[in-house]
Amino acid sequence: YAAEPADQPPARPTPGAAMLGALLLGAAGAVLGAWQIYWAQKAEWDMYKYQLTGKHSLITLLSPPSAWQAWALVALCLVAAAAALSRAPLARPLGMVTAALVLATGVSAVSLYIKLEYVEHFDDLPTVGVLSVLTAFFELLVGLVALLVLARRGEADAPAPAYGAGGYGGGYAP
Repeated sequence: YAAEPADQPPARPTPGAAMLGALLLGAAGAVLGAWQIYWAQKAEWDMYKYQLTGKHSLITLLSPPSAWQAWALVALCLVAAAAALSRAPLARPLGMVTAALVLATGVSAVSLYIKLEYVEHFDDLPTVGVLSVLTAFFELLVGLVALLVLARRGEADAPAPAYGAGGYGGGYAP
């Protein structure tokens, strides 16, 4: 009787997929974290704390505070990158969920920048605007590639060696 695929634990990522997934998700976490540090310094703590807590800044009841959401994604990226580096069984599902969130963030930002015509007037933007647009495209690309890489089949854990009459792993066990 073979177990259903849904009943089996997730397979470990292949070495190449693990390294690429860790590199991409780690880079996304570092870039997103750097932006949050930049905005915290630019706005100073008196304003940034409202972006973390949502006080005076939430436009809908169920929306998370923007900085809190960004830091949560940074944490997910870094944990998923560490899991991919260790090739843990949870690396593929956690990495794919995280990559999907990075992809969604990138698609959302790119579509906003296209709608606001930032892409058309890219040369006229200040440095922060240029970096914001480039970061949005980076998130879109990283999220898509990491999702595709980690979605590939993983390595099934090797079965335990058979202990038969031939000694350690040398015999045939029916």
